[in-house]
Amino acid sequence: MATAMSPTATERVTDPKPPPQQSIVMNIRKLHLASTITALTLGLGALACDPEGSPDDSDARDGLLFGLHDSDVVALHDRYLPDEDLGLTFDRLTAPFDCSLYGDLCAQVGEDQAIEITEELVELGLDGASPEQIDAFLDQRTDEAMDLRAESEELSDDFTFRSSTGWFSRTVGNVRMLTRNGITTPVIGSRQAWTEAKTQRRNGLGTWFNRKATEICVNAGTNTQVQTVCGGGIPCADTTLESFNPSNTCVANKVSHKSTTFHARNNGAEPGGGFSLTYKLTARGCSDAEINGVNLSLACAPAHLRFY
Repeated sequence: MATAMSPTATERVTDPKPPPQQSIVMNIRKLHLASTITALTLGLGALACDPEGSPDDSDARDGLLFGLHDSDVVALHDRYLPDEDLGLTFDRLTAPFDCSLYGDLCAQVGEDQAIEITEELVELGLDGASPEQIDAFLDQRTDEAMDLRAESEELSDDFTFRSSTGWFSRTVGNVRMLTRNGITTPVIGSRQAWTEAKTQRRNGLGTWFNRKATEICVNAGTNTQVQTVCGGGIPCADTTLESFNPSNTCVANKVSHKSTTFHARNNGAEPGGGFSLTYKLTARGCSDAEINGVNLSLACAPAHLRFY
């Protein structure tokens, strides 16, 4: 509910003209936002709400989002959006979170991620982050949220199982490269052993953000599939069925790079007579990168293996 200190949503929306676009930071990828600072108080939302008319009084609105106080919203407004109607800022930061006030943000990243990113941006604003710091954070979180959604949809539609090591880090000063090895089992088709790398830079607040590398290289392999036969009163015997070591591959001006090998879809069995067959697929790989003249030497993540 609106407090005595703050006007109601109906009272706030008095200007039928759209709010002015801010132009401090332009060209935010994928969400096509007008500016980073506008995105801060809108939770990444473009100024896409319908400014004509007042909110329907039948739509009950609660208190402010994220435990904010009126003074917090006013501080964000005064610091970042002094030329915008204060009522618009209040409306977008009033519970419940309303996707219709945020352009196509929810359609891009999903409502849960939209709420989470908005809260993080608000916290940065209250901490006094600069436009450049907010821009870097927004850039990373937008990419991460969209990648997460795409990966989730991909897994639900096409994959039954995917696993990987944790990220192995190689850090030099305020830049770092992260590398991991993983294995994916699709619904149909070959199994996939892969190595993935990405590069990041640390800002003045100590937060890491994805940052394009001048060049990033991945060397996957040697990825192997080994068959183990046990039983018959004799020692188990291993046979290497596949061994792939693809050439080192590099890309320029990218945040991440991935190299994949494809393997026969074998599954363990017990053919009888006390014998058993087991298959072990192992993904190995390393990466290296350069970011604005800083060389990140070879980083090899731990090998990742699965038994079938």
